[in-house]
Formats: sequence, C-alpha cells, structure tokens
Amino acid sequence: MEDDFVGDLRYEGHAQPSLKALDPNGQVIYVGTFSKMLMPGLRVGFIVADGPVYDRLLNFKRLSDLATSTLIQRALDAYVTVGRYQTYLHRSSQAFRKRRDVMVDSIRKYLPSKVIFDIPTGGLFIWLKLPNGIFAEELLPLACKEGVSFMPGNYFLLIIKMAKNGFASISLLNLWKILKRESKGWAKR
Repeated sequence: MEDDFVGDLRYEGHAQPSLKALDPNGQVIYVGTFSKMLMPGLRVGFIVADGPVYDRLLNFKRLSDLATSTLIQRALDAYVTVGRYQTYLHRSSQAFRKRRDVMVDSIRKYLPSKVIFDIPTGGLFIWLKLPNGIFAEELLPLACKEGVSFMPGNYFLLIIKMAKNGFASISLLNLWKILKRESKGWAKR
C-alpha cells in the first residue's frame, strides 16, 4: 500500500517515481487524495490497483457509498484540467518551503547536535532521529507542557527513536517559538 497524499509537493529536485510506477507485477496499491493539499473538506481521493484487488476495492466502495458527489468531481476535474492545481502546488511549495527552512534552522539552533535528520525535498514533515537514551514517547509529555506536540515515530514505524514533526499548519513566527519551547523539553531530560 502506497499512501501518497503530498507526493506532488516538491521543494528541490524532481518528483520521485511512485512505488506503483516501479511495480511491474501489480502488487502495489496506490492511494492518493486531493483533500490534504487542496481542500481538507473536499474528500476526493483515488486508488490505482490491479487485478482482483481492484474489483474487491470497487465492491467495498459501492457498499460504503454509492458515489462521491459528481458536482465536486466535475469541479475538481475542471480545476486540474485548466492547470490551476499546478499553479496552486507551485504557490504552496514556496510557502511550505519557507516553513520547512524555519524548522530546519530552529532544529539546528535549539535541539541537541546529536539529533539527526535529513532535510526533506518535499512533503510536510521532518523526521528526527533521537540521541541514545531519549525516547519520543517520554519526550512528548514534556513538550506538551510547553505547548508543543509531535508524533512519536513508533506510531508510523517499528522504530521508537524517531519523532515526526509537521510544519504545514503553523505560521513561521509560531514555528520558531514552538521549536524554542520544545528545546526546553529537551533540556529537562
């Protein structure tokens, strides 16, 4: 299962090929959405699957609802077809890149140097690899007391020494303030 809700959001380089595009045997089910990037209330997504899996998914869709609003689907089709979605993605990439850069600068300034991370070339999150002896689930309550929240990595992976930090819905000034406060949680460790 490939869940690609922000694959179109790039800051540097070119989009990476999807796992589905690299799958000649039809084993990967690709799931995408317009809801996360374009409009959270839109609730329009899509699935690319092959063979009997596709037929089963289609039957489940029919059981859960008859159809997504055709008016919404037609409006989205017109929006994408005339190129407005690509324009929106370009503007969004510029805004989110600034937020990403503020978060990267703040991580470097306020968090311990033993915190390891890669600067993402796309997406809305930065994954932090925590130093030995520091666990995301233990750090989370301390950060929450400072008004900061993040997601421990073991909610997504079988790795407990990671933390997922999002920057999409935070203003640049608040992002800087939050990371400064988060560093207080680290200091208390």
